[in-house]
Amino acid sequence: AELREQSQVKTKDIKERRKEEEEKSKQVSKETRKMLKRVEKNPSLFNREGQELTRQEARHRAKVSSVVKTQEQMHWDTVRARREAKNEELRKMWSGKM
Repeated sequence: AELREQSQVKTKDIKERRKEEEEKSKQVSKETRKMLKRVEKNPSLFNREGQELTRQEARHRAKVSSVVKTQEQMHWDTVRARREAKNEELRKMWSGKM
């Protein structure tokens, strides 16, 4: 009878422990879900490891990315201008031949 009671106590302990672990994992997943949502909304506030950047770092990153964007825009503007000039030349050439 004593052995039976001990085994029942053990199973109760095991069940309680399982319940606590499940609640902990739910809590963790809730927090990670919250974090993931924030990352999706504004990825520029987080680094590659998923750690949040300070306000200063975020501001710096925004500045750098805007500079990069403007350089890229300048590049494509020159490419577009070159292409248009070439097309204009070809148009003049062909209109002269007709």
